[in-house]
Amino acid sequence: MDLLRPIAIGIAIALAVAGCGRRAAPPESDAKKPAGRLVPAGLAGFERGPGGWKSAPVGVADASMEAPVVVQGDAGKGEHWLSQTLTVPPGETRGVNIYGVVPSQDWSRFGQTVRAVVRAAPEGAGITARLYLVSPDGAESLGPEQPISGGWTPLAWDAGEAVSRVGRIGVRWTVPGPWHGRLGLDNVRIGAEDALTTAYSVVNGPYPSREAASGGMKMLKDSNVPSFPIYEQGWYLNLGTFSTRKAAEQEAKRLAGNGLETSVLVR
Repeated sequence: MDLLRPIAIGIAIALAVAGCGRRAAPPESDAKKPAGRLVPAGLAGFERGPGGWKSAPVGVADASMEAPVVVQGDAGKGEHWLSQTLTVPPGETRGVNIYGVVPSQDWSRFGQTVRAVVRAAPEGAGITARLYLVSPDGAESLGPEQPISGGWTPLAWDAGEAVSRVGRIGVRWTVPGPWHGRLGLDNVRIGAEDALTTAYSVVNGPYPSREAASGGMKMLKDSNVPSFPIYEQGWYLNLGTFSTRKAAEQEAKRLAGNGLETSVLVR
């Protein structure tokens, strides 16, 4: 199967879209400006599987862990969440990273706040979690450490300039023993906790994976079409976000005239 099938680009599209710059809403009284900052970047909701998210012990070279799995029911948001099974012997403390690799780009267009909801089931004394970011060159930025209960606990961290150079996003856990249970992660995003207002994104996709979407982004870039991957119950390429449906539909129609398959997501 061709992973880049969502891009319906023929030879003619390279000429048709040449010179195409940044997306802006077509002139209309209610379109105002693109609403890119009004919608958070939803990086992981786990409604369609783990999406490449992984886990690793902290500070243990060449150690392996059981891979995290998606669990249905009692989620932080939606119907599914990511579960990491862990056993910590008495007298020991384990550190665990649960992380996802994201396209290396400036995510600050969505804001500077990194968010997730987490839990430890069953609840354990002294269990903490903190958000962290790793830049493409390996520089690490850590959010504040927070006690975690058996119920879903929101994590929110103003990461400042670190959001502009993200290659990996994750949650770092510290778990004192004895403890055996599941660490839970859901609703990972950058920006507002929820959309501040309804916005309409013109997208290409869906793609079967983050990697396929990143490959599609490169092909579009070669044709001078700017885009960036987003996750909205599946991976898409965002070609522009607008404050009205009319403006988004006009842009989708224009791109379709250039040979590019698009649809409009309400976010």
